[in-house]
Amino acid sequence: MRTRIRDFIPYLPLLFFICWDSGIVHSIFQLTTPMYVVSLISGLSILIFFSWRRFEKARALGIIIFFMLFLLRNPVPYIFLLIFVAYYFYRNEYLQKTFLILIPLAVVDGLGLALNIWLTLLITFAFFLIAALNDLGTANNAEIKTITKAVLYASLILLFIGFSSVDPLAKEKNDKVAYDGYHHKLDSAFFKNDSLTNTTLRYLASIGYEPKVLNEAISPESLSDSSILILETPEKKYTPQEVSHIVDFVRNGGGLFVLGDHTNIMYCYENLNPILQKFGLQLNFDYSMLWEPHFASLAGFDSIEETAGATMTSTRFDSLIFYALKYTTWADLGDWLAKNNNVYIGDVMPGKNDNYGVLPICISTNYGKGRVVAIANSDCMSGSNLLYNYDFIEKVMGYLNYENSFIRSSWFMALLAILIILCVLRVRLSAVKPLAISIALVLILVQIQAVVSVTSQPGNMIALDVGHANIEGYGVPHQYKNIFFAIFAQHYGFNPVLMKDVPEDLSKYKAYATMGPTESFTAKEMDNLWNYVQNGGLLILFDGYHSDTSAHQSNDAANSLLKKFDIALNNTLMGEISYFNYTTWGYHLPYWKETKIAVKPLNDQLMNNVDGNITMYSAVEVLGGTPIALYKSIPVISQKKIGRGQIIVVGDHTVFKDFVKYEPTFYYPDPNLKKFIENLFVSMGGREQDGV
Repeated sequence: MRTRIRDFIPYLPLLFFICWDSGIVHSIFQLTTPMYVVSLISGLSILIFFSWRRFEKARALGIIIFFMLFLLRNPVPYIFLLIFVAYYFYRNEYLQKTFLILIPLAVVDGLGLALNIWLTLLITFAFFLIAALNDLGTANNAEIKTITKAVLYASLILLFIGFSSVDPLAKEKNDKVAYDGYHHKLDSAFFKNDSLTNTTLRYLASIGYEPKVLNEAISPESLSDSSILILETPEKKYTPQEVSHIVDFVRNGGGLFVLGDHTNIMYCYENLNPILQKFGLQLNFDYSMLWEPHFASLAGFDSIEETAGATMTSTRFDSLIFYALKYTTWADLGDWLAKNNNVYIGDVMPGKNDNYGVLPICISTNYGKGRVVAIANSDCMSGSNLLYNYDFIEKVMGYLNYENSFIRSSWFMALLAILIILCVLRVRLSAVKPLAISIALVLILVQIQAVVSVTSQPGNMIALDVGHANIEGYGVPHQYKNIFFAIFAQHYGFNPVLMKDVPEDLSKYKAYATMGPTESFTAKEMDNLWNYVQNGGLLILFDGYHSDTSAHQSNDAANSLLKKFDIALNNTLMGEISYFNYTTWGYHLPYWKETKIAVKPLNDQLMNNVDGNITMYSAVEVLGGTPIALYKSIPVISQKKIGRGQIIVVGDHTVFKDFVKYEPTFYYPDPNLKKFIENLFVSMGGREQDGV
């Protein structure tokens, strides 16, 4: 017995790594851990494990895996594949034992299976006992009949495909999308005749879908010609009949996309769960700050927009977790007694009654021939947040636009399970190799699907510079600068696209906009933008006096580009200085020095119907070009014709911040600024939108 216990000890670092990386340690001890600490602890445990002398020459893998843990967000499936391949190179039995022990977590993390973490650990422990107590090398050399081997491989591969996001026999549907506007109001604080929902539906139309808004109760007739139904934070309850119609729609091959949010906002917790529970899902009554996404299946369904949302629960192990959190955040349980405008928020602080560990945010499940995707953060589809989630939304819609084949049917998967059990009883430990190979092949297949780009380019694109400019303005939670510029662009029929580098060919874009740049443009980028403007493009630059911090106080980055056009900004803040420390809701602003000036418009097309002065806050003088707005005879907005195009320079990158007046309520304090921005988009050929 003493010898047996001694044989188990070398596996302890690997078992600790599995418990740590699975999130079970964070769940038990209620930890929130920075990612670099997570990676460091994981890496040290792997280095200790691979220092075991029985790995022989394969011990070098520990160093490779150590760095993989820092470079990859979801490393376990890739570690499994590396060790699996290395086994065939080194022929080391202990590598085989290692990848056998890793199989349960690799499947859960790689496919995204919503398998209970305790059950995952129980299966891991069973695999550990098999690996530690048996000679797998001898089992590998055992002969398996060809027919048995073929049935085992085929059954395993098809079963794992059935549990994955891949269905090679799925049938594509008709691209028609129905959005439920009957239970959720499509009003907007921005434009009376348009909403952020309309913006998203127009985007879907621009990439090939046919969206419509349902303004009546859910019925078989209202869904008869639709492939996908979208439900978003409904304020109105669904009747039992409507719930039944939705379930039938999915069972018969429809796709359902459900968007909830935190702590019953808009009554979504109460109104969506009666539907979600029919599919084994539930929106939790909590609040989670989605700061860092750490767990996503290799299928690539990652929501990038990360404001406050809720978490989700699945009662079905065959559901797929497309997006979840493990380490750096917690689910703050809502407080029904703290009612505030129908939003029941907890204390937004980690507490002993809160949830930690694996916190699913986005889950998919199959039901009959149809598919359901639910996300607990409706912001991902909202207005300017859509810019960050084009890939996610398109992947979700593409996934829901397919009808499941028989591979995912319950009877077929049950048949496969029976065949696998019969084969395993016959070949026993010799099944380890087919099991590992089948998992590896499906993981690779899922990853191939994930890396294949599905992004379709919409029309009327505007490039928003994120490589040189901090378009988020003054940081979370309110992204002052790009929110309103993007929303105006969308309202006038454009699709803003985030752009890190300036490509050589910008001809597909109606305009290139940079706001408050802090990184200088290279000579090549300046040439690309010069050629773009010469050939009829529009370059828009917003930049004024930068926040009074230790970095980026000057207009040097903007001037690095403007000098190509013989224009410059003079770095001097104009107007009477005011000082700010905190907003009225306690949010600390990263800047504390600003002014407020009244700018007089001149006679120019861009100033049509601008009836009074435009308010600016951190304005500097624009040197060069043709002035179209002045502050005390000093140009602060100018334009210049270059070839067939033009450049427009606004000497203030903070003009949009006053759209919220330091409060989380959106409105237009300056109608003249609004009119100027509208004229800007009209000059590009845009027109005001009215719904879908």
